[in-house]
Amino acid sequence: MMRWCEDNEIKRSARDLSWCWPVEEVLADKNFYLRLVMQYGEQRFLNLANKHFTTEDFIEAIETAPPGFFFAEVWHEWRKRLGLPKKRTPVRFAECENDP
Repeated sequence: MMRWCEDNEIKRSARDLSWCWPVEEVLADKNFYLRLVMQYGEQRFLNLANKHFTTEDFIEAIETAPPGFFFAEVWHEWRKRLGLPKKRTPVRFAECENDP
């Protein structure tokens, strides 16, 4: 069975999505690729990702996202779409926890 990162459509989509990261870096990390799809991808990227990945894969990608990766509205929309409870976006510094 072909690995997801060997698929030619996935490779093309990674090139389109990775405007500031090396494509090899994107293809080396499933969660990173899915986060790019979720944050920046058009419907065609989502359709492609849905052919290769499960809901659990998307959940893992969002649950392990580093602080600052997702815009707040994208974070909340994806958590809702995936049936996850509401949760603040990850913060980089502990003192930011109490910010509005």
